[in-house]
Amino acid sequence: MRGHLVKRSRDSWRVVIDLAPDPQTGRRGQMSRAVRGPKGGEERVLVELLCRRARGAQVRPDRLSLARYLTDWLLGLPVSVRPSSATRYRGILTVHVIPQLGGVR
Repeated sequence: MRGHLVKRSRDSWRVVIDLAPDPQTGRRGQMSRAVRGPKGGEERVLVELLCRRARGAQVRPDRLSLARYLTDWLLGLPVSVRPSSATRYRGILTVHVIPQLGGVR
């Protein structure tokens, strides 16, 4: 199973996705996220998390450094972003932001 939804209350859902097994213990990993709001929002969150996992991006925000998040963000820029904008973003982040704040989780 890759992911599923669990209803918590009238307008609240829990989105659960399966992660790769822990290499040290071999136990299956899972991540869950609470979603509140109108119907349909929980399915978008589930699809987004599954897509990020399929691309190999980090999905556990609690163990994610800012440097890793920004690197993943740069790799996932949509094609609608102009190449000159992407180059500028990459330059600003690698020269100014990541060296100063990259270690922050």
